[in-house]
Amino acid sequence: MKNNILVSIICITYNHEKYIKKCLDSILKQKVKFNYEIIIHDDASQDNTVQIIKEYKNKCKNIKTILQKENQYKKGKKATKIAIEKAVGKYLAIIEGDDYWYDENKLQKQIDYMEKNINCTFCFSDCYILNQKNMKMKQKKIKSKKKILNAGELDNLGAIATASYVIRRNSIIPFPNWYDNAISGDIALELISTSKGYAYYINEPLVVYRVGTGNSLMDKWKNDSKDKNKEINRLNKVLDFYNNINKYTKYKYDKYFKKSINRNKALVYLLDKKMYEKDIKEIKKDLSTRMKIRVILNTYFPMIYKIIVRR
Repeated sequence: MKNNILVSIICITYNHEKYIKKCLDSILKQKVKFNYEIIIHDDASQDNTVQIIKEYKNKCKNIKTILQKENQYKKGKKATKIAIEKAVGKYLAIIEGDDYWYDENKLQKQIDYMEKNINCTFCFSDCYILNQKNMKMKQKKIKSKKKILNAGELDNLGAIATASYVIRRNSIIPFPNWYDNAISGDIALELISTSKGYAYYINEPLVVYRVGTGNSLMDKWKNDSKDKNKEINRLNKVLDFYNNINKYTKYKYDKYFKKSINRNKALVYLLDKKMYEKDIKEIKKDLSTRMKIRVILNTYFPMIYKIIVRR
């Protein structure tokens, strides 16, 4: 049976009782011509998520579960990594329990391309963003004219919906020893995988990404950003990540990663001018026009900058 599984679907849940049915239904409605397994990792949810997962497992024989008694995130462990290490599929499709797949042919479209193109190690798509607060949904298009991208080009695109990921499993196994410390395990997966081949972009919305649930890593970062010290600490972790991925890829994508490194250094500088003050002229070379203006205002007109930030 293991040898017949082409795709391992990795579903990560934590307190997703309001959304997990929609997520699992969207997976089970996929129209595919291959065998797959669903591995659900629940990180010790405090609501009814686990009970709902058990109900689905009883109805679906290809669902496997990892139900934690203690929260692994608080122990510094990545749930996605734990689940992936149990996977047997040639490909990995990742989804979090509060998101869902919009297109019933999502998986088949991605696998068809990757099976025909062995150097493609990562595939992703546009998405719809669903605001849970007002239930309004809008399309988010990736700003890329290219469909085939290297790891550096992929990084410079910005945020990609995790629910759209399909990864060639052998492109990320074994995990580098710094993976558990990466501030974003998802971005690490993107870049590690793509560095072994290339990423393919499908320019249509195949998935739905929820915002405003109050339960995501992005929500945590948003709350932490209100505290100067917490935000500086977060940005330093981002810098650690880019230094690690740059070294891991033997600086092949250095010119791309430097843009991300210098952008985050600039964000630290805006919070504390003592940080990177000597390097700011060099840092500005890699910044967008908008970010350069922010840095210039903070450097030469700090009072004006403070007024603008307060607004």
